[in-house]
Amino acid sequence: MSKLSTFKGRFASSSPRKSVLASSSRTSDAKRAESSPWRSWYKSTRWEQIRQRVFVAAQFRCAQTGVLLLGTSPAWDSPVCDHIKPHRGNPALFWDEENLQCVSKAWHDSRKKAMENADKRAALHPEWLKPSQVPLTIVVGPPASGKSTYVRNHKVAGDLVLDVDVLASQISGEDLHTWNREAWLNAALSMRNDLLGEIGRTASYHGAWLILTEPKADKRQWWQDKMHPEEIIILETPEPICIANAEADGRNTKHTRDAIVSWWWTYERRRDETVLKWDVPSLRGGRVDPETALKGTAAGSSRIDFIPRGRNFGVS
Repeated sequence: MSKLSTFKGRFASSSPRKSVLASSSRTSDAKRAESSPWRSWYKSTRWEQIRQRVFVAAQFRCAQTGVLLLGTSPAWDSPVCDHIKPHRGNPALFWDEENLQCVSKAWHDSRKKAMENADKRAALHPEWLKPSQVPLTIVVGPPASGKSTYVRNHKVAGDLVLDVDVLASQISGEDLHTWNREAWLNAALSMRNDLLGEIGRTASYHGAWLILTEPKADKRQWWQDKMHPEEIIILETPEPICIANAEADGRNTKHTRDAIVSWWWTYERRRDETVLKWDVPSLRGGRVDPETALKGTAAGSSRIDFIPRGRNFGVS
């Protein structure tokens, strides 16, 4: 009996600690609610009605990937009502249904994690990546070469598209081409890496597209070895066309021009890549649609007529 009494006493002694922890948790919740009153909006009947309307309007498909969302939270394919432009406590942005989208929990959580990691350095080439479990296509080219347009015209519903510019714009709420790189680059890379890690763990998407600049052959070889893409496509869009496209998009002309010149200066071809070469005799003004201007060749075949400045970019 003495042993039993001692045993009961040990349990009794843990009760005050539990009480302190519970009290501390309640205090933290109260402080968060006081400093961020908008948190309570998520628990309102009005919010529940709005989110259900958003889900129904989207037919329970992720606006970012096209994946059908049949799961129940916390499953990766459960639906989340997400603010397109971060509201940061602004009631007009919070309640605006035009500012809401239906996305998967996986996509939403990656975005949230990226925002939390905005001040942490993210890797351009994460060594921990595993080969993709879904068909992956990597599209490479200089800035304003038409990479996003090419992917948009070839992807299908259920495909995941990973473009740092798009991710940074979605995280920050800033313009697609003028977002603050110093403030948001690490967050965008963090989100991209997180989603790349996901497709390395599970076949949760129909397919995936990764948009890169990567002019150096050894860096593209790194992506080939890490992710095992089905294809790497290079858009050899000439420097003057890229600059004209950047101007038509309203980009920072000097910054983008320097990036385009640098890309062509360092560009190297690599075997076993699909090269889309330029086939337009002259620039006729305005933005050029790459779908009408690029033709596919195998790396190492006929060279494009346009010869960029800088080094010889023969096949490595």
